[in-house]
This record gives sequence, C-alpha cells and structure tokens, in this order.
Amino acid sequence: FQRGLGKIGGGQGHLLITLAVFLFGLSTAISWSYYGDRAVLYLFGARWTTPYRIVFCVMHFLGAIYSLELVWAFGDMALGLMTIPNLLSILLLTGVVKTWVKKYVAEGKMEPPEWEA
Repeated sequence: FQRGLGKIGGGQGHLLITLAVFLFGLSTAISWSYYGDRAVLYLFGARWTTPYRIVFCVMHFLGAIYSLELVWAFGDMALGLMTIPNLLSILLLTGVVKTWVKKYVAEGKMEPPEWEA
C-alpha cells in the first residue's frame, strides 16, 4: 500500500500515508473520548467525567509504551465486556418490544410478516 502510494507527489506519498493514519487515529481517539464522556455523564453523573478523562489519557499513554499484543488483548477484553450490558438489555427488553410490536400491528400501522418455508 505504501509502496504504491509512495510515488505520488514526487516520491513523497509516504508522508500522505503517515498523515492520513495519524489523522484517523486522532479523530478516532477524540470521538471515543467524547462517546465515553457522555456515557459516564449519563450513567454516573458529572462528578465522574474528570476521572474518566484522566483514565482515558493514561490508557493512551500505556497503549503507546506496552507491547502491541497486550494492547490488542486489553482492547478485545474491554470491547467484550461492553457487550455484556448491551446483550443483557436486549434480553430484558424483548417482552417490552414484543408488546409494542403487537400494539403497532393491532393499530393497523404494519402488517404482520408472512413467513414462507
């Protein structure tokens, strides 16, 4: 990839790749920081946003100094742990969704699906 684009701009294409990867990483870090900040504010209140921001910055520093394997393992674990409350919420809300869909269908806003075997 880099060899192919390295010829752009008189052989300075690698700088374009470096800049693009840097900007992608920076924009990802900013968006995840904001997403997490809003989640902490909603779940725990304003008192916990500053500790979240500190932990977020520390984790970026640790990610820069630890091995890539450890960083990926921790990221995978954290992402896996985030799915637990989401899956639990989906399971707990199935009855509510079923009731709402039945009401929606009963009001004539949607035809029930017809399944073909």
